[in-house]
Amino acid sequence: MIALALCGCGGGGDGGSELPSATVPPAMSGTVSGGVVMDMGNFRGLDVGVKGSAGIARETSAVTVTTHYGVTLDQLAPPYLLSANVLDGIRLLAPATKDGTANLTPLTTLTTAWLLGTDPAAYFDNTLAGQGGVPAFTDADVATAQAEVTRYLARVSQVELSSSIASQNWVTTPMQDTPGDAMFDQIVVLNNALAAATSSLAQLAGDVAAQKQRCGRTSVAVTGGIAANHFCQKDSSSQFMSGNLVRVFNFADVEGSTLALRVNNGAVIRVAYVTREGTFGCDSQTACAGATVGALTADDTVPITLAGVQLRAQAGTKVALDGALAGAGALPTLPCDNDKFYLLDPAGGVRGLCMYEAGANKRASQADYNWGSQDGDQPYYLELVSDGTSVASIDVWWYDPETGNPLTLYRCEHAACTGVTIGEPVDSVDEYGDPLRARNFALHNVPMSAVDSEGRLGSAVAMTVTATLSNRVPGAGFTPDCSTSIEHNAVTFSDSTPALDVCPPPPSSDDYYTFKSAYPYYVPGIDDAVDFSVSTYVHPIDGSVSPLNTLHVVLSGDTVLKIFLQTAGDTRSFSCQADACAGVTVSALDDQGQRTMGFNGTVLLEDPVRQIPGTGTTAVITGGFLSVSDPYFVPLSVGGRRAAATLPSRPRQASGAHR
Repeated sequence: MIALALCGCGGGGDGGSELPSATVPPAMSGTVSGGVVMDMGNFRGLDVGVKGSAGIARETSAVTVTTHYGVTLDQLAPPYLLSANVLDGIRLLAPATKDGTANLTPLTTLTTAWLLGTDPAAYFDNTLAGQGGVPAFTDADVATAQAEVTRYLARVSQVELSSSIASQNWVTTPMQDTPGDAMFDQIVVLNNALAAATSSLAQLAGDVAAQKQRCGRTSVAVTGGIAANHFCQKDSSSQFMSGNLVRVFNFADVEGSTLALRVNNGAVIRVAYVTREGTFGCDSQTACAGATVGALTADDTVPITLAGVQLRAQAGTKVALDGALAGAGALPTLPCDNDKFYLLDPAGGVRGLCMYEAGANKRASQADYNWGSQDGDQPYYLELVSDGTSVASIDVWWYDPETGNPLTLYRCEHAACTGVTIGEPVDSVDEYGDPLRARNFALHNVPMSAVDSEGRLGSAVAMTVTATLSNRVPGAGFTPDCSTSIEHNAVTFSDSTPALDVCPPPPSSDDYYTFKSAYPYYVPGIDDAVDFSVSTYVHPIDGSVSPLNTLHVVLSGDTVLKIFLQTAGDTRSFSCQADACAGVTVSALDDQGQRTMGFNGTVLLEDPVRQIPGTGTTAVITGGFLSVSDPYFVPLSVGGRRAAATLPSRPRQASGAHR
C-alpha cells in the first residue's frame, strides 16, 4: 500500500500558500488464518484478491513473512468480497461492508457461503470474474449469517463455538494467526472436527450454502416456549392410508428434526414436530387451526402453509409454527406396471386405478382413445380425443349407479387440457405376433371441470388427472364394397367426417361382414316397439381396433319412432325422432316377417354423448336394407301378431352401452 503526500515550502512576499494533500484511497487489511501454524521458513507470501459491487478487482501480494495483508480499494465500491489462497490449497473468503479490517478465516468463509447461498470460491472466481457485481448485503445480513453458521455448526457438525467467539464479528475483530489467540484456537477445533468427519472446509461451505437455499425455499419459524428455532425442509415423503383417504406428509431437516402432517379429505387432523428440544403436536381434538394443504402443483409437490399453528408438548410447553413446506407429490402404488390412472381431488383425496385399453376409433380427422378401470366396485372410464398432436377433449365418466346411464363426471376441452404429452406412433407386435401401432400418453395434473346434467362445464377445477397410458392407433379406416349390393346405405356428414357405407359384403369378401338384429325396444307407453338394425363389422387392419357402424330403425307396427346411427365404437351417435325422420319408407311385413327400409336423404342430428351436447353436425342417409324378422311376427295361420307381453324383454336401451 502506497500513500503519496505532496508538500510545498514558502518563499518571500506576503506569505506562502500550502498545496492540498492528495486524497488517500480506501484500503483493507487484516489477518489470513487457516488455523494452521505456518512454516515461515518455507512461506513465500500469500495472494489476497478483493472485488466490489462495482469496479475492477484488486489484488496484492504480501512480500513479508507474515499472514497479515494490506490491499487498496481504489475505484472499488462496497460491499466487498475477499479471497485468499493459503498453504495446502485451502481457500478462505470473507465479506466486508466497508473498508478497514477484514480477516479471512474458515468461519468468515462459512459466513460468505451463507450470504451467497452458493459455493463462495466458485462464485468469486467464475460469477464475478474480473469485474464487480458483489450482491448487496449489510452488517445486519452478516450478523444473521454468522448466527446461522453458529447454529449449523452446533446442531449439524457438532462444533460448539465459545460464547465469546459466537458473539463477536468474525470479520472485523482483530486476531493473531498464532496459538493462544481465541479465534485461532477456535479454528483449530473446527479443523479437528472436519478431519474426524473426513470432510473439508470446501465441502462444509457447500453444505452451508445448500442449507441457505433450503431455508429460502421452504422453512418454518418455530417460536414460543423454546429458544427461537426454525425448520428448513430437506427431505419430504408422503404415504397413503385408509384406502387413500388419509395422507401423511413427512418432512426432515439437516438437524435431525422431523415434522409430520396427517391430512384427511383436505383437512389437517394431526401435526407432530420432533426436535432436540422436545416433541410437540396437535390433533383433531386440540385443533390444528392455521394449517392448510393445497393442490398438487406442476412440479409434483403439494404446498402446505402453516400460519400460527399451535403445538403443545406433553409437559405443557407451547410453540407456534409459521411458514411454508412443499409436500412430496408421490402417488399411491398400484399393482400394475402400465396404464396407471390417478384422479386427484384438490382437497387432497386420491383415487388410483389400473386401466385397460378399451379401444381406439377413427373420428373424422381425430381419433378417440378409450380406457376402463380394472378394479373397483364402480369402474371409471377415460376418453381422450386427439388428432395426434393436440387434444380436443378428455372425459372421465362412469355408468350412473342409479340409472345405469353413461355419465360424464369431469371434462376438459382444447387448450384447457394442459399437461398432456402425446407420443409418436410406435410400430411393434402384439402378444399374438400381429402388427401393432400404438401411442403413449402422459397426463400430468390435467385440470378437469365438473359436468352438470345439461353437459355444462364448471368454471373451477374440480379434479386433476395424472396417468401414464398407451393405446392402439386406429387404422386409416375401411370402406365396404357396396357396388353390387342392393342394400347399400351411404352416409355423409356435414363436418369433415369421411363418408361411410353400411352394406352386406360380396360373396367373395372376407374383409368385413354384416349383422342384422331385431329386438324389442323400450319406449314409455308403447309395448310393441322394435329396434331393427344392420351393422358393418370390419376385420382389424394394421393392428387397429375393429370399427362398427350400426344403423337402427325403431318401429311400432309401420310407424317410425326413431332412427339412429352409431359410428365406430359408439364414439358418435346421430338420430331423428318420429315425424322429424323425413325421407323414410317402411314396407309392410312380407311372408317371412321382414320389412324393407328405405332412406332418401334422411337427416339425422348428432346426439349428446354422456350428456355432452353435440356439435350440430348432421348425417344424411341414402339407401335401404331388408330387416330380419319382426320378433312379434307369427305366421297368419297361427293367429297373426301376438301380444308383446308374452315376449322376453330386452334390457332398456340405456344399458346397451355396456356391450
